[in-house]
Amino acid sequence: MLALCYDDVQPEFPISALEFRYRNCDKLNHRDFLGVLMSLGIERETVGDILVDDGRTIVFVKSDLKDYIVSQISKIGNVGVKINDADLSKLPKGRGTEELSLVVSSLRLDNIVAAVAGMSREKTKSFILTGNVSLNYIQTMNISQQTVAGDVLIIRGKGKYILNAVMGETKKGRIRISLIHFR
Repeated sequence: MLALCYDDVQPEFPISALEFRYRNCDKLNHRDFLGVLMSLGIERETVGDILVDDGRTIVFVKSDLKDYIVSQISKIGNVGVKINDADLSKLPKGRGTEELSLVVSSLRLDNIVAAVAGMSREKTKSFILTGNVSLNYIQTMNISQQTVAGDVLIIRGKGKYILNAVMGETKKGRIRISLIHFR
């Protein structure tokens, strides 16, 4: 869903933002929140962005699910949470990024996914073919697709990465790459 607003006009929009509060020392992640929502029988299509920060997460959901979610969730894993309407003027900035340096045999999609995910090439092939990888926000099943600097990879269960740079070859002819991982 998309709403385009201008000036001070705030139309009725069927999306609600819920703020989950918990202790800063409890390190919950995107998967934790999505998992608890799915366990309630909520379909993925009714959940929007999940913005995770230390001690605070904002989840966008269809408005008709808001009361159900608030009534059903008091814990995520072993962590107690309090749920309120979110203050949208203060959205979480996330936990930042980290730079990874890897060595791959080629810039094929399956090589990069295998290196990032720590999987064998055979497991990587079936992982990609079952629709678990997106390249530049488009789900792809082409394991031999070539990647270039600037490409965005989303690997289900592993996160979002940007192929930051191709930094040359090693003495053995392998390719050194730099990736940015969004935590």
